[in-house]
Amino acid sequence: MVCLGDSIMQGWDGHKTVSTPIPQMIGQINGWEVANLAIGGTKLYGGDNSFTDMVIKNRFESYDYALIGYGVNDFAYPSGSLDDIKKACLLYTSPSPRDSTS
Repeated sequence: MVCLGDSIMQGWDGHKTVSTPIPQMIGQINGWEVANLAIGGTKLYGGDNSFTDMVIKNRFESYDYALIGYGVNDFAYPSGSLDDIKKACLLYTSPSPRDSTS
């Protein structure tokens, strides 16, 4: 399983970094290997290590499952729009911008 997300998925509980973040717990329960690519302080759309950036930079074909966890503040709230969220989600559909030859 691969995980993309914010500080909560990375392991922050609001007070400290926990020893077993949510993705690792899910992996342990199910006997799965986990690649936790979550990074605290990231956004869903736009910027280095955002969801859209991570989708373009990484290949996910070798994973059976993906856990995506971002909070409302990561959707560029309050300045972001529903269109921004739609654009971010569409980047993971085919054809992918990472496969573009232009």
